[in-house]
Amino acid sequence: MITMDRSDDHHILDWQYVNGEENLTLTTKLTDMTGGSFLNHGSAAVVTVVFLTVRSINFERRMETDGHITAIYNVSDGRLTSDPADIGGLMWHIEKQQKERCFKWRVVCNKSNDKTSLWECDASGTVTIGETRKAPCGPVEISTLPREGQVVVEASFKTKIRSIDLSSITNETIKSLQDAACIDVEGTKLWLSKKDLILHSHYFKTMFASDYPESSGVCTLTNVKLSEFMHFIGILYNFRSHINDQTAPYLIYLGDYFQSDLVLRRCRDYLECREVPILNGANLATSYEIIRIGDRHGWALVVNRAIEKTKTKHLKEMYSKTGFKELSEHTRDLITQRLLLFLGD
Repeated sequence: MITMDRSDDHHILDWQYVNGEENLTLTTKLTDMTGGSFLNHGSAAVVTVVFLTVRSINFERRMETDGHITAIYNVSDGRLTSDPADIGGLMWHIEKQQKERCFKWRVVCNKSNDKTSLWECDASGTVTIGETRKAPCGPVEISTLPREGQVVVEASFKTKIRSIDLSSITNETIKSLQDAACIDVEGTKLWLSKKDLILHSHYFKTMFASDYPESSGVCTLTNVKLSEFMHFIGILYNFRSHINDQTAPYLIYLGDYFQSDLVLRRCRDYLECREVPILNGANLATSYEIIRIGDRHGWALVVNRAIEKTKTKHLKEMYSKTGFKELSEHTRDLITQRLLLFLGD
């Protein structure tokens, strides 16, 4: 939800929300109806920005904090300075992005370095821009950046941070000691709920029903990266986890490996929703995994699109792979037809 506190004119506010592996970013851009940049002289333009996240579980840590950040943009040399501010235990600052005539800034929250914690943040507040140089009395507006002086960007907002530390056996996901499962990933021990894992993963359901190592009490996962597994677990607990071209390949692999319908459905929805770049010129391993897993789970639209976008040389290599025979007859026919079409050209 974004609103502009202006009634005498109409302007457009473009924004982008990213809650990814490294940071949580809000990107804003003020433009007038002709595409030029917008600055308000005399009376600052006030933009109200509300971050929204999805949440449906209990968290171990809850914190509500007010914060304020100020940045100074020097027009002459294009430098923007912003001292980091500790708000809610996370460091926030303002970054500048500049493209052509448009002045853009980002309010950035750097994630904690804690590798065993899931977290999400709600933030709401106002962003104000204005100039430090003297201006005539009354409001004055222009559609381009000034040639000199300074532009002040101020952000005041409230944050609500919720997190859960999976390295603690007392974290909120554990219902009882009998429910606790110790999972070792790259030498790091995580404590997770057996009931939750069984609910969302047939892999863990089978494990806990049969050969779970009760003697040592530790289940070691091999060929799995900690950061990627944490992303996988975040989806199971309904954190707002960002899926993009960088994260989709390993989430598809983990969803298939751990037999999680929830994670696979999220990945399928991402691949089906639009023409994602991951399908354009992807490497052989990525293309084959998408086709193989999509074929196994009946993702007809994804498989058709992946075959269409896969490079011909990669299709030839797939055709000669021993795993080609494991694909369904329909998918093998699609790949064969694509290769025959290429030879016909």
